[in-house]
Amino acid sequence: AFLYNVNLRGQVLTRQFPDMHKKLVERSVPSGGFGTAIGGITIVPADPNEEVPLPKQSTQATQASIESDDTSHAFKSATSGEKAAGTVGYWVPRHTMVELMAECIEEHNSKDNVCRINFEMGQECLDVIPTKKRGRNCVCVIAKDSKDGSMKLHQATLVVGADGMKSRVRQCLATAPRNLWDSYRGFKPYKFNLKQWTSPASHLRIKVLQLPPRFQIPNKPGMPPIITEGRQIYALRSVNTGPRSYLSLGLLPNFDNDAIRATN
Repeated sequence: AFLYNVNLRGQVLTRQFPDMHKKLVERSVPSGGFGTAIGGITIVPADPNEEVPLPKQSTQATQASIESDDTSHAFKSATSGEKAAGTVGYWVPRHTMVELMAECIEEHNSKDNVCRINFEMGQECLDVIPTKKRGRNCVCVIAKDSKDGSMKLHQATLVVGADGMKSRVRQCLATAPRNLWDSYRGFKPYKFNLKQWTSPASHLRIKVLQLPPRFQIPNKPGMPPIITEGRQIYALRSVNTGPRSYLSLGLLPNFDNDAIRATN
């Protein structure tokens, strides 16, 4: 994904670091229920003789609820369905989210009397194995430094395998001998096998288009064109409606009005 929608589940993390949540609000576009941008969504009809309608506004969230600092409400809502009506989130580009998290790690580590967050780059996961710490089940990650080849052991109570479709963490768990994890109730290696599904976009050479910022959408004859805005969502429908010829392009919101628009 080029853009993330940080909903209340994600805000359980960001609200633990006040500066992180503040940066997120400042650099993102707020969304209401079902990810609809507060600025609304413009559905562009396929018929060029039809007028482009005004954006449909989100009615499931208000600016007041977006700016609320009610952390307890965020924690309670985090366990509900992601598409629950009234859910409030923030649309943010992936690189922006990475940048603000890196900034917050540096700011956090500069404070006194806090547990440090180690941010290490160039580390390759070699294996994930079970271990014990004070009688409790833990996990040990064996990592290799890409520069000097040195090995490191990282012991933790939780390992998050957020390393993509070709996740090395997932591979280690999927191929692990079953008896290795006997002390972990319910552990089944086959659950970590990657499942592949056939998609209409599976064999397309171009899956994402890029459009210039503030590009124009033609309107019906006699009407001025629509100049797109970064904070709004756009859906462009095609003239063809067949199962193999229909095309719909979607543009998610971006806080930066001068940024190139990624189109799915």
